[in-house]
Amino acid sequence: MSTQSFDQPISIDLLKASGATTLAVASTTTAYGYTFALPINPDSKFALEYNFSSDTTLDVNIWLEQSNEKVVTEGVADDNYVIPIGTSVVKDAANTETVQIIAFSPLTTKFARFKFVGDGSNSATTLLTKCVVTIAK
Repeated sequence: MSTQSFDQPISIDLLKASGATTLAVASTTTAYGYTFALPINPDSKFALEYNFSSDTTLDVNIWLEQSNEKVVTEGVADDNYVIPIGTSVVKDAANTETVQIIAFSPLTTKFARFKFVGDGSNSATTLLTKCVVTIAK
């Protein structure tokens, strides 16, 4: 789990932090990204830079799960991690193989991670190839 100072904007490569270069999001599978610490400053700004690759159809929903507890085991479901009430999907139907950057707004908690859910026609070969979070005060 990443813990860093937030004095300057920082970027966290969540794939690299997990020791991986890709994350499989095959067909209608649910895959969990690496957990990262959230800053205490309520005025912080957040961006997710991501990229997928797929041999055919790409269709992935990206959600942000949050918790005040450290994750027990990275990469698997954890009852302490939830999609906060009143929040919506970070990206609905990601379907391009070009790098994308999207803003997101977490609620005030200590930790967060992304949940990637393959939808309907998503290919069995779909891989997350880039997942970088940038946080600015």
